[in-house]
Amino acid sequence: MVLFFLHPPTGRDPGDGAPSPGPTGTPPDASTLGVKLFLASLAMLFVASMIGYVWVRIPAKEWSGYHHDGMRVGVVISTLLLICCSVTHHKALSAIRSGDTRGLLRWTVFTYALALGFLVNQGWNWTLLVEAKGWLTTEAWKTDPNALSAFLFYVLTGLHAAHVVGGFVPLTIVAVKASRGRYDREHHKGVHESALYWHFLDAVWIVIALALLIG
Repeated sequence: MVLFFLHPPTGRDPGDGAPSPGPTGTPPDASTLGVKLFLASLAMLFVASMIGYVWVRIPAKEWSGYHHDGMRVGVVISTLLLICCSVTHHKALSAIRSGDTRGLLRWTVFTYALALGFLVNQGWNWTLLVEAKGWLTTEAWKTDPNALSAFLFYVLTGLHAAHVVGGFVPLTIVAVKASRGRYDREHHKGVHESALYWHFLDAVWIVIALALLIG
């Protein structure tokens, strides 16, 4: 994520333009490559989490799942909100590619609002789960054979939510730079890299949501 902080504080960002060799032999598009490697490492983390979920879920004899009142609806709403985040961020990228700086800022603000809505809705989902199963105390683990399903819900959604919170860093930087006119048709690599991250979060959440809804 720190790659988004490496651009100069004033003037046009050379890192947001066409590929060019950097100082001390830095390869072209080093920041974009770094973002892709970062996403690859996150993908392995989420894949490992899903493997753990499946490994525990399949042999479980007692599993209440996530069919409590409102929870399935909440997961669907979260999915729709995050898909909309991905769409609006793509709109922002398309806008600056066509030279529309106002459109970039407008769609970035929409993305920000939808992402906040996603987190609020996830908080509501957690509240519903707490109401249905209570907090995962030591006593709950002893008396409730389905406590493990709640624990895995907290792990999967909490891990993803933490990375959504992290996604506000590049999103905020894009919004600030857009408001200052730091991007144009040729210089907008930061917008592209932020979009990559949010598209990744969208794809990961769809997989998690399917697992929760099916399970």
